[in-house]
Amino acid sequence: MPLGETDRGTLHLDLNRLLAGRCLIQGSSGAGKSAALRHLIEEAHDYLTVMIVDPEGEFGNLAEHIGAASIRASEIATDGLTAAALRARHHRLALHLDLTALEPDIRIQKAAAFFAGLLASAREDWAHTVMVAIDKAHLLAPRRLGYGRSWGRSWLAEEDDLIRHAYAHGDNLAPLRQRLGRSRASIVFHVGELGLHGTHARPRGWRTDPTWTDKQIAVLRRDYGRVPTPELAARLGRKKGGIFMRRGR
Repeated sequence: MPLGETDRGTLHLDLNRLLAGRCLIQGSSGAGKSAALRHLIEEAHDYLTVMIVDPEGEFGNLAEHIGAASIRASEIATDGLTAAALRARHHRLALHLDLTALEPDIRIQKAAAFFAGLLASAREDWAHTVMVAIDKAHLLAPRRLGYGRSWGRSWLAEEDDLIRHAYAHGDNLAPLRQRLGRSRASIVFHVGELGLHGTHARPRGWRTDPTWTDKQIAVLRRDYGRVPTPELAARLGRKKGGIFMRRGR
């Protein structure tokens, strides 16, 4: 498939190889990334089902040209988008998902619901190749971690359940932070939003350091007061505050 002209001649793309894997189009602003994606869609739609994910509503005319049905994510609930993706995958329908008029976090959630439907399709539906073309994919990436308010990514119901479970069972904060991919401050703030402050199963609340082993506790009891605290903390892989908190137990 010809993509365009270069100083060395015509640039071609192996469409069969592309459809067997993934393709990322990179370039500076105005370099023609969206134009290249349009060209790919125009060349591919005669051979397979095409689904266009359009965060800025720039592909509406192309969707009409190739006969793809357009759905506006702002008018459909997340479970409706999942159902639409499942149905389109099963019946091999070309779709154009318009994600305009949505707040960034809502746009990400609705796109995720649509992708979940595509991935959850029945085994027999996977026998038919589908090209999912995503324009401006960076707009569907979670923003940087924060305190869960205006500039943090939205909290999901599954994450809320994990925090409630941790509070009910007195779990350590460190592994939960890794699992959620969020900062300690973000989790603590959201705990307040969930109304969980003061309900942790452990009297002292979150354990912010890794769980103490019997061997570490034995070393602490043996060396505390004999070895300088900074040295003891380094030996045990702890902070000084963790040593002070543990020494009296």
